[in-house]
Amino acid sequence: MVEGYQDSKGNIKQRIVRHLGVFFDDVEEAKLVALAEDLIVKIKAIVN
Repeated sequence: MVEGYQDSKGNIKQRIVRHLGVFFDDVEEAKLVALAEDLIVKIKAIVN
């Protein structure tokens, strides 16, 4: 998972927030995407 941010010079950059793993097929990819979406909701709830 990455987030976009703007550095002090105004450049848009990305930073890694969390590494969730690697996938080898479509099923594993779907599981990681679902996990990432769930974590995004939880992180946004904590930050906001």
